[in-house]
Amino acid sequence: MRFLLSRPCSNLLRLLVCVAFLCPIQPGHSTAQDLKDEVEKIVTPAPSGQGAPINLEYEDYVPTVVFFESAPPPPPSPFKKKIAEKKGIELEQAEPQTVFGRLFRPSGDGPYPGIVLLHGANGIWDWNDVWATRLMDWGYVVLDVDSMTPRGLYPHNSGVGKTLAGTSKRHVGAFVRSLDAIGAARYLARLRFVDDGRIGALGMSQGGSTVLYALGDASAAGEFHAGVALYPPCDAFKRFSAPLLVLLGEADMWVHVGRCKENLGSASATNDVTLKLYPDVHHVFDLDAPERRVAGRLLRYDAPAAKDAIARVRAFLSEHLGGAP
Repeated sequence: MRFLLSRPCSNLLRLLVCVAFLCPIQPGHSTAQDLKDEVEKIVTPAPSGQGAPINLEYEDYVPTVVFFESAPPPPPSPFKKKIAEKKGIELEQAEPQTVFGRLFRPSGDGPYPGIVLLHGANGIWDWNDVWATRLMDWGYVVLDVDSMTPRGLYPHNSGVGKTLAGTSKRHVGAFVRSLDAIGAARYLARLRFVDDGRIGALGMSQGGSTVLYALGDASAAGEFHAGVALYPPCDAFKRFSAPLLVLLGEADMWVHVGRCKENLGSASATNDVTLKLYPDVHHVFDLDAPERRVAGRLLRYDAPAAKDAIARVRAFLSEHLGGAP
């Protein structure tokens, strides 16, 4: 079963149409078979990538859709149980979510290091195509996780999601998405062509925050061996289970840069955390695309910062995960 969001879906609206009508996953599906029955094949080739040289061997590569379970949600806290008891409510343990993703695999038998790729709050778009192809070209098996479509959610600032999903809910939080990321890492670890001791995570914006949550989850220690977060909102974590690289523009209008400095600065005292700041650089600075504003906030490509960030990511992943066999 093969699936691709590529050139015909290069902008957000057309990508949304591809997801909504070519892969009509609706809310309420709880098994992989339910999802598999509804995913259709798309035969368009993958993009060769923007702003980076791509191995021609993969220029027309078509990834494969794979299905897996998210990590089990934690049980309700004692506080929540106590409140529920007072209200006469019986809390039930939530079940893992069946999600899917696009699997990008280099040629050869491996074993290769693996990367869990995590989209921003808007879902899979051009950024994912570029980074998935780039990482595969570097010698990584990439699982590009879709945390939105399997839940019946669509881009929450598109203005179209309510019509397509039949609901105004179009958002899934970073903590919940971290369970998807952990499930994806466990899926990769079971593949014969992936080295289960060399699995990392890379995400942008809210996906970057998801990386922080996944590496900050003590119950998932050992699942990831490196993490990269591009311009993430930075919640406070005392400990990370693997080395972490964070890349952020100081002019970013979507992220509280001061909070990132404070929280990651505190975490770096006891963890392997590297924060690289780029002066006068905005959100999504690594994607070679026209400048635009979303909700009044700027998305702007910066070629020098992008070149530096891409090189840093490659060196960081090579140091902690190694390259192709």
